[in-house]
Amino acid sequence: FEARLFARAPQPPRRLTEVLLLAPEGEAQRREGPGGADPVAALQQAADGQMWRAMVRCSGVSAGDVLEVGVAPPRRSGSSASPSARTSETSARAAPPSSVALSLEVVRVLAPWVEEAEPDGVLATLRLGSPSGRAAGADLAAVLGSVGSIPLPPYMRREAEPADAHSYQTVFAAAERSGSVAAPTAGLHFTSQVLDRLRAAGVHTSTVALHVGAGTFMPIVAPTIASHPMHSERFSIGVRQLEQIASSAVAGRPLVPVGTTSARTLESLYWAACGLDAAPLRVVGGRGELGHVGQWAPYRRGGVVLPVEPGRGLERLIATATAHGVSELHGSTALCIAPGYDFALCDGLLTNFHQPDSTLMLLVGALLGGSHPARQMYAHAVAQRYRFLSYGDCNLIVRPPPQNECTAPAVGGGRGCSASSARRVVLG
Repeated sequence: FEARLFARAPQPPRRLTEVLLLAPEGEAQRREGPGGADPVAALQQAADGQMWRAMVRCSGVSAGDVLEVGVAPPRRSGSSASPSARTSETSARAAPPSSVALSLEVVRVLAPWVEEAEPDGVLATLRLGSPSGRAAGADLAAVLGSVGSIPLPPYMRREAEPADAHSYQTVFAAAERSGSVAAPTAGLHFTSQVLDRLRAAGVHTSTVALHVGAGTFMPIVAPTIASHPMHSERFSIGVRQLEQIASSAVAGRPLVPVGTTSARTLESLYWAACGLDAAPLRVVGGRGELGHVGQWAPYRRGGVVLPVEPGRGLERLIATATAHGVSELHGSTALCIAPGYDFALCDGLLTNFHQPDSTLMLLVGALLGGSHPARQMYAHAVAQRYRFLSYGDCNLIVRPPPQNECTAPAVGGGRGCSASSARRVVLG
């Protein structure tokens, strides 16, 4: 959704400040856990009075400050992803009250926001308001559609264009589930024709709804991964889709998620199933709420030891959902997958090439069996001049057999990964 805004502070020098809405907060978040409330529902509600967790790319912001978003989103000059000095100067003049479409009050500053090659900022809680009643009756999606823009990754160094509304979206995305800050870019490689060919070849597909967060772009700046705060993301899946995935897992058919967020969602569903005794399923608004899977949840449960056979764990989750009369499960996850993690459900991964200092690289290393094969794969990609990051090339990683030491990327087979096995691709 159009989560990216440019706002001005009311006090001089009124420079443009980039704001990125990440997840709704408030009462809904307190009900649904640390992963934040459901952005799909929040976008369909009136904008006035909503509270959102957001990135504000200005380190001098403090509680009580009010930022103002104009009726039309300001256009940035130059190729930089951040507002240029010239844009800030030309937009610094005060706008009349009637031209302010949305006000953003800083309720509290939560933490610094550090992003490589970008100005520092803060993670903050903002309260949305409607000066002059302009947005009082409008739902948030409509307001953002008129004043916001699609948040392309900052490393793309260009403005969002009208074509991005389609090209920066997967063909299997559901418009009614809009709520993601970024596209799960591995899915951009699929067209309707490719999906038809996969089905004709006997490859089954299942879908999950992912609300990718901007934290996926944040580099690891902590001295150790243990002290890195993993970003949270919301997800949902239909019980019918979960039944299909469980059936493949029980039968030993390989499961290949498309994108790192899909992989994290699959693994989080398994750990949510393992935690049903400690955190029972709740019914919230007619849907099943799984709660939040913490950053180190599996490691606290024994690390590489899987407490329940994966397919059976999912079957228990399905039975619980059926007993509660729900057809869809929702949850959030901050699961950190790093080398040493034992995958419960993922036998491979289709993914783009990632930034070297990101948590996504940790997940790739975990699937390949360590950092050495990951370095080999990326050295090959650099030598062959593959395109990295969003709109870049993708690669298929096949999980190596656990009994063998992996010495080369994308070689070998995981659980039942013979050429004749019917695979299931999980799209998100």
